[in-house]
Amino acid sequence: MRKLLLLMLSVMVVGSVWAQSANTSVSGTVPVQGGQMKVDEADATDLLITSDEDWQTFTANANQYASSNVKLDADIQVTTMFAATFTGTFDGQGHTIMYAEGFKPMADFALFQAAGEGASFRNFEVKGTLNMLHKFAGVALEVNGPTTIENVKVGANVTSSGFPLSGFVVSNTSQLDVTGCEGGYLFTYHRENPGKGDNYFVDVYRFIKDFDEKEVKPQEEETLGFQLATAQEIKAIADQGIFLHYDSIKQAFEL
Repeated sequence: MRKLLLLMLSVMVVGSVWAQSANTSVSGTVPVQGGQMKVDEADATDLLITSDEDWQTFTANANQYASSNVKLDADIQVTTMFAATFTGTFDGQGHTIMYAEGFKPMADFALFQAAGEGASFRNFEVKGTLNMLHKFAGVALEVNGPTTIENVKVGANVTSSGFPLSGFVVSNTSQLDVTGCEGGYLFTYHRENPGKGDNYFVDVYRFIKDFDEKEVKPQEEETLGFQLATAQEIKAIADQGIFLHYDSIKQAFEL
């Protein structure tokens, strides 16, 4: 049976539920310019961020820590970005990263400027309020290779005047494996709502490939289940008013 895979790449995404995990303890420090990074006593290869000042040290020495394994060991407030391509592991351990009150970025801003091949971001929540005059992303401005973002929730209140806003990343140059699929890029649609500031665009791709229902593995935290449906069945759902933005993408179902 031939089935349709509809892929929408958007600059606005919704985070997934994050999970709490146990704290770690500190043993020793690693001296660096502008401060010292603490290390995890359970694994001396893991660096710990335990305060706002630790985050500042981490971001001030971005090139040195670009491939590090880092654990967040406390809730923190931030005003600085990791201005390098991060290829290591950042585990928030269930903690919250808050934009400091009154913080007004004067340039593009995210927690990380870029994520490279092998980067992993897990188990944290981003909160706070920002009024952006430039690009914004909750995690990284760019993704330049296979990257994992897992159990991360972006719950910040961010407004912008004409610049891209993204829950996770603004620009993604990593590759999606669609080997053996028919189809590709279909169209781009724009949504403009200046009153609420949620302006964005969505690139819509359509791929056709044989697959088995057992191969579908939805994220349990984000779904109650799934259903394979025909174009007619999808339209019937839309007619009930419960298919968000159906009119904007309905041409994708026209074979």
